Amino acid sequence: MKKANTQLRHYRTEKGWSQRKLGELIGTDQNAVSRWERGEREASPYYREKLCDLFGKTATELGFIEAPPTEPPLQQGSERVIPQRFPLSAWDPADLSAPGSILPYTAVSDTQSVRDITSSLSIQSAAEQEEPLTQTTSQDIILREYDLGEQGLNKPRRQLIQDALGTGIVAITSSDVLFFPLILERFSRVLTKPVHIDESMLRYLETRTDQYWQDRHRAVVASSDLLVYVMEHLQRIITFLEKPLLPIERKRLCSLASGTAQLVGHLLFDLSDYTNARCFHKLAIKAAQEANNPALEAVAWGRMSFTWTYNGNARKALTCIQQARFLAKGGVNMTAQAYLAAIEAEIQAILGEREACQAALGDAEFVTQSSEDEENNYWLRFDRSRLAGYQGTCFRRLYNPQDSQTVHFLSEAQKALQDALGRLAPSMIQRRPALLLDAAHIYTQQGEIVAACEYAAQAITIISQIKSKAVMKRLLTLRKDMKNWEDTQYVKGLDECIESLTE
Repeated sequence: MKKANTQLRHYRTEKGWSQRKLGELIGTDQNAVSRWERGEREASPYYREKLCDLFGKTATELGFIEAPPTEPPLQQGSERVIPQRFPLSAWDPADLSAPGSILPYTAVSDTQSVRDITSSLSIQSAAEQEEPLTQTTSQDIILREYDLGEQGLNKPRRQLIQDALGTGIVAITSSDVLFFPLILERFSRVLTKPVHIDESMLRYLETRTDQYWQDRHRAVVASSDLLVYVMEHLQRIITFLEKPLLPIERKRLCSLASGTAQLVGHLLFDLSDYTNARCFHKLAIKAAQEANNPALEAVAWGRMSFTWTYNGNARKALTCIQQARFLAKGGVNMTAQAYLAAIEAEIQAILGEREACQAALGDAEFVTQSSEDEENNYWLRFDRSRLAGYQGTCFRRLYNPQDSQTVHFLSEAQKALQDALGRLAPSMIQRRPALLLDAAHIYTQQGEIVAACEYAAQAITIISQIKSKAVMKRLLTLRKDMKNWEDTQYVKGLDECIESLTE
């Protein structure tokens, strides 16, 4: 008769997870979890290990292994015989870290002291040591205790040891003494043997991180909602990092932690929480340094500059981006270099540094042409459309109504933004409203208020979906620039659309 695994179901529901959610966390599907819980199929050792690690429970606690029967108490004066596993001469008590070692057992009475047991271990003859196994029951119990670690100590035995240690009186049974090496060996392995994360789990975490970045680019859900899922993902990565890992696995996890922390920072930036966004970018920089990933580190500095730019402190933004570009010179891929150069160009334009802005744009265009065939990383998407968007933004900012020599920047900005919108993939929804608002700014500066309102209305439709406070601020800035036309029906209609966003 099939026996349902109520323990696994209990710990899953205790976490508030559905069967599908649990399946996603360990790389399987809902049907597999359902079969395990109904007792129709046993989980393989691979998934048992994942589940034990995920819940922080043993296989017994999760219902995969039945608890061993408790050993009946010994009658007074009786002697417990524990069969020996192999000759004592083959065991070096000092070598507790030897892999695969099996500790010796010998027959002693419960009334012997620790000193008597120690001496009996040292004077046994070779003939006694090589005595064949004659019993199995006690051996099985000991082995079960070894597998279960500290859980193998029943409550009275554990209390007896605690009392002995507390009073300095040694009154410990033979089975307790012989269990000490088991604890010591297990303790030694825990301290010296790193935890191994299998390749499938690492690939799963990388794929999930990539997917979350795609979700932001495509505005699948609002930034505030996506933030909850990404934070949960980051915590899962941190849980793995808290364990002793192999160096190569730790580096990969640190790279994942950096990329995920940057995404958290980006989502907080969308919500105009610039202070907390900077905190996550700083941690992303540290993680990238530990991962020895200069590209991730440089891009984290670049993204941190956004928090200063939109906070009205272009000087601090410039410090961040210059640090980023300095790091990028050390062999960082061309895509990242182009992206960072474009960011600096916008900051220089805000500061009114025309020559520095144009020089940075020239760098971005050069490296973009050199890296057209280069594969982008999941945490960085920079292409010809995005470069054209930066060019349009910079040219618009370089225009000065009091300087007739800058009039041509408006037409160049308009051309660049149309190019950016034309090249932009339909799925990249997150970028579109910013480009539309920049185009609306240019039409406003040219006095073409009808076209400006049309572009702004298109942006509002997307803003209502992505709910980005950063883009909303750009919209309100545009509305201030329309002050001279606020009595027209076009601007009044735009005001009604803006009000619908703030309700």
